[in-house]
Amino acid sequence: MKAVLFKYGADPKSPNLYDSKSDHCDLTDPDFVTNGQPVWSICGPYVRKNLEQGDVLFFLPQKSRLLKAGRAPDYICTGVLVVQDIIREGGRDLKDSRLSEKYRRQYVHSYNLHIKGSKGERGDQKRAPRTAMIRSHNIILGDPRRSRWLEEPWPKVRPIYRSLGFPGKNLGFQRIPFVKEESKVRKLYRKVTGHDLS
Repeated sequence: MKAVLFKYGADPKSPNLYDSKSDHCDLTDPDFVTNGQPVWSICGPYVRKNLEQGDVLFFLPQKSRLLKAGRAPDYICTGVLVVQDIIREGGRDLKDSRLSEKYRRQYVHSYNLHIKGSKGERGDQKRAPRTAMIRSHNIILGDPRRSRWLEEPWPKVRPIYRSLGFPGKNLGFQRIPFVKEESKVRKLYRKVTGHDLS
């Protein structure tokens, strides 16, 4: 069991700080609403390929997005996803019944945009990102019982991170912080959600 603290591009206009749809994705990711079961399928393909059942994702809005939202630029946790299962291959032929028809339709549309690239502000064609060919691998399904999108006031992560014995400054220095000791993962989950990770 391990934990990943993933910094995502929150939508500054969203009161819940949901993910902002980018020009390469056109899909909220992670998505705790559309599918019924939480799903993370687009961002962080290099992180997703190393996840296993029982791992825990903590989603932290990027500080720059918090500033745009008129909020204090501190690391907060807005969502927690406990990995229940992994769909190893998605792409245009995604048919897994654990994903709703609406989500699958949006995902395939997003996938096609990602592969083709997108139009720039002046109509010029942007190259597809280097992650395009691996993005369809390892779609993460969250455990509905233990995963949740949190409500305000969102917990501040830095003091919790320090309480686990890590320097608080590491949150800023490390692009994607990991916690690899199971006891610390459980403590982090409990302090963020107020529940035990059973």
